[in-house]
Amino acid sequence: MKYSFLRYILLLIFLAGCSSSFEGEYIAEDCLFLEKMVFNGKDTVYVTGGAFGMKNEKAGTYKIDGDKINISIDQKSTVFTKQGDNISGDFGVKCTLYKKSH
Repeated sequence: MKYSFLRYILLLIFLAGCSSSFEGEYIAEDCLFLEKMVFNGKDTVYVTGGAFGMKNEKAGTYKIDGDKINISIDQKSTVFTKQGDNISGDFGVKCTLYKKSH
């Protein structure tokens, strides 16, 4: 009995480590057309960007694989990398997003 309870606890810890939960608002700095990303913790991301005074927000999905965040919007994917509290990616121009503290 004691060992099955211990196995159950270890399984819960393992599954929690495999979770793709990631949340928060990330503000872009020096990124072409990208303003911010908001991750809701439930595999949905809202990406806001714009050009020439026009803003656009698109909803997409994301998957976490280690320190990689694969973001898919309109059947197109981009991979970002977690770096501490920040994330970075490359759209032909290196882009870093900083976690907004509330």
